Amino acid sequence: MRTHVVHDDDPEDFRALFLGHPDESPEERAARTCAARDVLEELQEHSGTDEITLLNALYAAQLVDVAMLRAKTVDPPQGESMRAA
Repeated sequence: MRTHVVHDDDPEDFRALFLGHPDESPEERAARTCAARDVLEELQEHSGTDEITLLNALYAAQLVDVAMLRAKTVDPPQGESMRAA
């Protein structure tokens, strides 16, 4: 089992793990999303025994959704435009 440390004194670290940064490289993004998946999975595994972990898992899942929406609007698939038809 992997152990991930999230600093309680800086909630930005937790958000950044799931949301990333606009200037991150593809390699950094791949490593960050892999770590974020591991953290979310671990939070979900332990959410049944701890209310704080449950809340963190729910928050992390929402951050994943936001990150996916950002990725779709920032990097539209090839051939698609952001303009309405």
